[in-house]
Amino acid sequence: MRNLIRFSEEENDSQICGTCTSCCRWDGEVLFAPQELDALADLLHMDVRDCAEKFFELSDDRRNLRLRMGKGDPCPFLSEKGCTIYKARPDQCRNFPYVWVREEAKLMEECKLFKEILKRNNLTLQDLQK
Repeated sequence: MRNLIRFSEEENDSQICGTCTSCCRWDGEVLFAPQELDALADLLHMDVRDCAEKFFELSDDRRNLRLRMGKGDPCPFLSEKGCTIYKARPDQCRNFPYVWVREEAKLMEECKLFKEILKRNNLTLQDLQK
């Protein structure tokens, strides 16, 4: 991950993001802070403990919950229609690509929202890599 200057969210960003789902298919960890579990369990109409046991394991730093996903597997909350937990998605997902991006340029070029953010800020991917 690479930290960025914080970009601002604009009104139609959720529409752009919600139709893409590229980042939901990338390899990597999806972390939930413990306090984010309640909202997810509520959305899924599950007991918090059952939700944690079904979908998560403890992260290596033992501070967060990591979604159980095999290498190459998409996010388990991704459906053909998009993110099934969009309203309860973790900060990691909410902050992408406003606060951080993947270092792999090929992946970032797949992100429709990132391309739109670059366009409205008159930037290129190369500008950020400097």
